[in-house]
Order: sequence, then C-alpha cells, then structure tokens
Amino acid sequence: RCRGSHCNFIKISVYRLNPSQDTNIASKDCGRHIERALIFIGIIFYLFIYPHGIYSDGLVRYEALEASVQKGIWIEHKYSMLGPLFSLPFYFLGLVAKTPHWWVSRFNAFLFLGFLYFLRKNLKPYFSRSGMGIFILHLLVGTMFSRHVTDYFGEVFTACFAALGLALLVLEKDRRGILVLALAAVNAPANMIAVTLSSSLLAWLRKSWRYFLPAVIAVVLMVLENYTRFGSLLSHQYLIDEAKTNNALPYARMNGFHYPFLFGVLSIFLSFGKGILFFSPALLLVKYCQKFLGEKLRLLQSLWLA
Repeated sequence: RCRGSHCNFIKISVYRLNPSQDTNIASKDCGRHIERALIFIGIIFYLFIYPHGIYSDGLVRYEALEASVQKGIWIEHKYSMLGPLFSLPFYFLGLVAKTPHWWVSRFNAFLFLGFLYFLRKNLKPYFSRSGMGIFILHLLVGTMFSRHVTDYFGEVFTACFAALGLALLVLEKDRRGILVLALAAVNAPANMIAVTLSSSLLAWLRKSWRYFLPAVIAVVLMVLENYTRFGSLLSHQYLIDEAKTNNALPYARMNGFHYPFLFGVLSIFLSFGKGILFFSPALLLVKYCQKFLGEKLRLLQSLWLA
C-alpha cells in the first residue's frame, strides 16, 4: 500500500511508462487541433471566400432598410422588417469601413456563426468534446446554410432563432428561449403554426402554460409591426400579393398561399437538389440515432425536425 506523495509518484511513473496512454492523449489532442483548424477555415470561407450578394427578396429588404436610414421613411412591402433591424449595426459599420452593402450582404454569415457559438455554449455539457466538434463541422459544411448565408434572405434568421430558441427551452432556460423563439415567428409569420405546435408539446410534457408565451408574444409583436408600418392591426398584404411569374405551373398567378399542401410536402422530400431524401438522407436514420442521445437531446432533435 502507498500513501500520500509516494503513491502519487508511483502513479505518475506508471503513467509515463505506458506508451499507449501517451498515444491516446496525443491522438485526441491532434484531433481537437484538426477540428479547430477546420472550423477556422470554414469561418474564413463563410465570411471572405463565398460570393455574397443582395437580390430578389433580400434587395427589397435592403432598400427598405436604406430608405429608413437615409430618408427616415418606411417602404411598404410584404416582408417583416425584424431581420433588417437586427442588421442595422452592419449598415452603420459600412459607413465607417468598406460599404454598407458589403457588411449587410454578410449579415446572415455573421448571424449563423453567432448561432453556432451560442449553440455550442449551451449544448456543450451534453456532448463529448469530439462530438461537439463534429456537430459544429456538420452544420458548417453538411447543411444548406453554406449556400443561404451568401444572400440577405430571411430564412437564415428564422432558422437560427427557432433552433436556438427551442434549444434554450428544452434546456429549461425559459426566459431567453421564449423571446428568441417568438422573434423567429415574427420574422416569418407562416412559422406561427410550427411555433404553436412546439410550444404545445413542451407545455404538455412539462405541465406549464408558460411555454405558450412564444406564440402570444409573437402575435403581439406582429400586430405592433403591422400598426407601425401599415396603420392597421392586421395586414393582409402578404396573403393578397399576386404572383408575378408567368409559367406552365398550374397554380401560378393566384393570390395568397395557393399552392396545394400535398405538393408542398412532396417538394420538401423529393425536390432535386434540395429535397430531404436527396440532400439529407441521414435523416431517415433519426430513430436509430436517438437511442444514443440523452433525454433532452432526443426531445430537442424531435422538435428541430418537426
């Protein structure tokens, strides 16, 4: 038997004489360095290598943002101004360095990288070191974010805020999660259905009414935005906007949400290049993978997929 410092000396000696332990530690350290290097390279690509631009729906938002800053007026359009308001600091930064267009066109890239940081910070206790690194790398290079961060559309804002909000709620960080999830719904009102269903599931599982607050807060903020911009509590501008495209599609040039729900679901799963079946076939293994996750991560994965 050994006691005190003699015991510690023996343990250290045995550890140093065991080459397999040194090899394992060295390989783990090497793996972590490689992960960090790859993540850093991904950040460089996201901000400086990928071509960024502002066009289509994003151009409408940018022109509205520019008019509000330079002329103090609101340009009437059907999209929420919540996302552009968050990008306002980038516009002012462009008045000091480079141009507002350069910074605002990279808003979604900065937003996504910030999302990865906060997601890693909150989920770190539930992952191993290697597991978290692989998860971040997968989000960087194995998803469609790498394409969508190159423009100024609103989908990246909605996806990041919804995913982070649900993560915070699952981890029982309710105050921040409620606000973040509500902002995701405000930015894309069509997501109110998903937010309400997710809130209902959490309220039922945890027997608490506070999980309905994201939907309630989102409705209040939507009404406030409509009143500020259009002078009415409820604006139907998005619903009555006519499609301008003239093509062979049988449901073109109709008002509102006219595309059949069944065809929309089929396009989500089977659309070439973007369909889940072709782009993310690993999702078919979700049920198999869930048995390797803890309770909270299983719930979070289900909410993200829903």
